Amino acid sequence: MRPLGSQHDLAAILSEVEQRTITNDYTIRHDSKVFQIVREDIRPRMRGSPVRVEVRRDGNIVVRFENKYVRIAECQPVTQTAAKAAMPATGKKKAAPVGDKVHGKSKSKWMKGFWERPAPSLGKAIKISNATN
Repeated sequence: MRPLGSQHDLAAILSEVEQRTITNDYTIRHDSKVFQIVREDIRPRMRGSPVRVEVRRDGNIVVRFENKYVRIAECQPVTQTAAKAAMPATGKKKAAPVGDKVHGKSKSKWMKGFWERPAPSLGKAIKISNATN
């Protein structure tokens, strides 16, 4: 048996590995948790890039980006209500269009009366179709 060389990392070799994608806020999701890359380790081209997530045998989670390890910190996921509350209100409201309302939104009228219009007979529709092909 040969000994491990200096280029070999036994902990990395024996870890479970998964690939994740870095989000725009420099976070990754793994095992129902959200981890954020430490600010000092943020580099260009990280957003949207794949990273290697290694779960070591001792339970530690390490992340490797372009063959260099980056430090991560577990953080709480942003809930949708918190994200909406964080968005500034412009103070302007769009005027609701006049018309039928469905679930608080105006209903489109482009189909109004469509089914009431007379339709050609099947034979005539086939002739029209064959003439245009």
